[in-house]
Amino acid sequence: MKSKCNAFSLSIIFLIVGACTKPPTMPAVTLEPPSSLTPTYPPGPTAAATSTPGRGDDECIGSFEYFAYHVFDYGDKSIPKNIRPLSPWEVALEFPDTALYTVLGARQIAGRTEIWVSRFDYDDDTREKENNIIIYNPDSGLQTKIPAFIGDTGLWVEDIFFIEDGSVWGRNNWSSYANHSLTSFPILSKYNPENRKFEFDPNVFEVRLTNNQKNQTNPEIIDRPDIFLNKDGIFWFFVNRDGLYSYDPSTAKTTKHLAIPKEEIYNPILAPDGNIYYQYAKTLEQAFAAFETKIVNQDIFQFSPKTETLTVYTTIREVWPLGGTMWMDQAGRLWFGALGWLNPDGVWQIIHPDIEAYNEHKLDWFSYTRWQTPFIKTESSNGLLWFYKLREADDGIAWYDPKTGKGCWFTTNIGRVIEGPGGIMWHAGNGKLYKYDL
Repeated sequence: MKSKCNAFSLSIIFLIVGACTKPPTMPAVTLEPPSSLTPTYPPGPTAAATSTPGRGDDECIGSFEYFAYHVFDYGDKSIPKNIRPLSPWEVALEFPDTALYTVLGARQIAGRTEIWVSRFDYDDDTREKENNIIIYNPDSGLQTKIPAFIGDTGLWVEDIFFIEDGSVWGRNNWSSYANHSLTSFPILSKYNPENRKFEFDPNVFEVRLTNNQKNQTNPEIIDRPDIFLNKDGIFWFFVNRDGLYSYDPSTAKTTKHLAIPKEEIYNPILAPDGNIYYQYAKTLEQAFAAFETKIVNQDIFQFSPKTETLTVYTTIREVWPLGGTMWMDQAGRLWFGALGWLNPDGVWQIIHPDIEAYNEHKLDWFSYTRWQTPFIKTESSNGLLWFYKLREADDGIAWYDPKTGKGCWFTTNIGRVIEGPGGIMWHAGNGKLYKYDL
């Protein structure tokens, strides 16, 4: 699948076109001395626990340790495959085919529950006919199908955002190789419930493709944007080698907050505290290298939208093997994949059972055996972290409880897990929509 080629999604390489407010004077970066950054090793899984999937039961294929830490071999036929979500997950809806279905979001509106699911077909010849979004009402069973494509522009909605006023916005995607009639590319579109389709808002910001915005590794590939929606209904996004912007749909106003003219932004996140965290590299090659080697003396930046200040949140002084993407949970712990996390008090917690083995096998593309950390994409209201792994030999999803150190690898499906109204988790895979009541 094409998604498996994008194990690490780098951030936006775009030039914002259109009306933007005059950027404020950029704040100076404050270098704060870090707290104790000596890695600590709490009791965790042993290397032996990663060698076999474990006993397994009615709910788990195997242990979280095996899912997260074992070094797989492409020739190993004993690795579980094609296992649907186990109990207590249950089938809520069966789709008519086995195309790639992905849960985009879930919401409660006007007394009804809506589950938005995309259907994607990777055949370029049938993409316009087949790609759509299904709005499913689990109470009535009603399904409403709307096109994912936006008119005849060649752009389609890949992700959605719900705003408290009831509106639904889509993050647009486009083929790097398609012949577009557009000279600029709107990042967002808005759902029109009357016409039942997504449309470009005349006030939304657009980006124009220039030589400076093309992927340095492959000039024919356009990097996709990382867009975040905060609790106030404001969109935030980075423009590589440009800066940090926000867009307010209620006022149709785009504001530039930071000037970052020379760096490639990677690992950006919007944390529960409303702050934005990120790292940067001078080139895309350096950004890729950060995922493939140990890192020392690298800064993690924090931008506060409330105070418009940029500071160094921490500097990684010790040798820390970075892997996966950053994630900050509700407790304020800054995670790096399944390697471990940085506590709010500045103390590192490493949970990987064998760092030396990690450094030996990490992303060894020239070997049939290698290891890659899964990455966190969701934290549910009960504090569970949901990890994803997108590798051909051991795909799947697992949850991990930081309070107990226990977890469960429950499916070899790939795709999202989304928490909806009433604490119900939703997931689509194998031609079915699954649900799990927390």
